[in-house]
Amino acid sequence: MPQPYAALAVWNAEISAKGALPALLLGASRAEALKNFEKTLNLDPVTMSYHVEYGRALLNMNDAKLRARGVQQLQYALTLTPRTYWERDEQRKARELLGQLR
Repeated sequence: MPQPYAALAVWNAEISAKGALPALLLGASRAEALKNFEKTLNLDPVTMSYHVEYGRALLNMNDAKLRARGVQQLQYALTLTPRTYWERDEQRKARELLGQLR
C-alpha cells in the first residue's frame, strides 16, 4: 500500500520546507521525505498524484539537483494518461508548476 508512504513523504516535505526549527520540533526531515517518496513510487509508479507531489516537494528543496529531479517528476506526470477527472487536475497542477519555472 503506497498511500501511507505518500502521506509520510508529503508531511516530512511540508514540515521540512518550513525551516529547521519546525522540522526539529516535529521530527520531520528532508531525507525521510525523499525515502518515503521513493518507496511510494516503487510500490505504485503510475499514480499521477504521487509524481506531482514528489515534483512539488523537490522544487521546494534548496538544492539544484533535487529541483532538476522535481522537474523530471512533473514532466513524467504529463506523459501519463489521465484515467479520471482528478488525474486531469493533477496534470493541470504539473503544467502550472512547470510554467512557474520559466
